[in-house]
Amino acid sequence: MNFEYDIFLSFSSKDYDEAKNIWNELNSSNLRIYWSDETLKQNVGKSFFRVIQDALMNSKNFILLWTKNASESSWVRLEYEAFFEHCHLNDTQNRRFVIYEGKHFYSEIPLFLKSIQTTQSLHEIIFIAGGVDIRSLQEENAALKNRLKQLRNQVNDLERLKVSTASISEHLRKEYPDVSDDIKNAHSLKLFGTNLSAAAHSYYESLEKAINNGTVVKFLACSPEKDIIKHLVLRSYEFKKNLNKDDNDNFEWEKINLKKCLELLFSLTEGNPESELKVLSYVPPFGLIFIENDGQSYVLVKIIPFRSPTGTYPVFKLDKTKDKKWYDFFDEQFNEFWAVSRKIENIDEINRLTKN
Repeated sequence: MNFEYDIFLSFSSKDYDEAKNIWNELNSSNLRIYWSDETLKQNVGKSFFRVIQDALMNSKNFILLWTKNASESSWVRLEYEAFFEHCHLNDTQNRRFVIYEGKHFYSEIPLFLKSIQTTQSLHEIIFIAGGVDIRSLQEENAALKNRLKQLRNQVNDLERLKVSTASISEHLRKEYPDVSDDIKNAHSLKLFGTNLSAAAHSYYESLEKAINNGTVVKFLACSPEKDIIKHLVLRSYEFKKNLNKDDNDNFEWEKINLKKCLELLFSLTEGNPESELKVLSYVPPFGLIFIENDGQSYVLVKIIPFRSPTGTYPVFKLDKTKDKKWYDFFDEQFNEFWAVSRKIENIDEINRLTKN
C-alpha cells in the first residue's frame, strides 16, 4: 500500500510550540508529515472528521506527543484510538505506533497503550519512518572529515618517514668518507675513536697541514693499557673467528697497532700548542670526527659494533645546523669523554702505558 504520509503527528493544540519543533525536525529528514496546523489549512471546506479519517488511513506511522494536555484532549484521544484500533492492530509490523516522550512527558499512559513503544529520540522516529537523519549524517560527515584529516596526517607522517629513511640510507656509508679537503680548511677538529687508525693514516697529510696552519685539533683514543687492550680484543671480529684459541697473537697485534697510532698522532701534536692528544681508559661505542669551518660544520659518527669485520662499520653525517639536536648530543658525549681522559705529554708516557 502506498501512503500519502509517512507520519501522523498527534498532539494537543496547547503543545503547539513543541509540536512545531518536532515537525521541523521530521520534515527536514525528507519525511511527509501530517499535522493539523499545516495540513488542515490545505483542506478548507472539507469535513474535519473526514480530513482526520483520511489522514489516519493514509499515514503509515503514528507518533503521539504524550503530555498532560494530550491526555485531557478529546481530539487527541479520538486520533490515537482510531489509529490503534483500525490501523496498528491490523498491521503491527508496518503501521507503527510510537509514543514520543517530549519535554513535558506525562507518565500516566492509558492501559491499552502500555505495550506501545516509547522513545525520547527523534532520530529513532526518523529511522522507523525511513527518513534521512540529516543531523546524524552531519555528525557522521564531521566525524568522517576528522578521520580523513587524521589519515592524511598519518600519510604525511609516513611520507616524511619514507623520505627520512631514504635520506638515512642514502647518507649511511661504511667507514669514513674522504674529507681531506674539509680537514685542511677547518679551524677546529676533534677526532675520537678506539685507536684512530683509519683517521690517522687516511688523513695524516691533511691533519699535518691543518695543524701547521694553526687549526685547533683534539685527538682522543683508547689508552694502551693491558685491560683496555683486552677489551678491544674481546670485542673484535678476529676474536670471534678464533673464539676457542689462544688469543695472545691478537692481543699483541692490537697493542702494537694502538701504540703505533698513538705515536703517529703524538708526532702531529708535539710542539703545537693548539693540538692535543688524550687517551681514555674506556672502550667507546662510537667514533667521531668533528669538522668546523666557515662554510659548513658537521660530525661524522661511526658506530663501532660488536665483533663485526672491519670495513662494515656504519658511518653517518650530522650537520651542526640541520641536525642540531643530535650534533649537540655527540658533541656533549665527546666533551664528557675528554673530561675524564689523560693527556699525553711525551712519547715515553705512551711506552709506559703500553707496558702496564
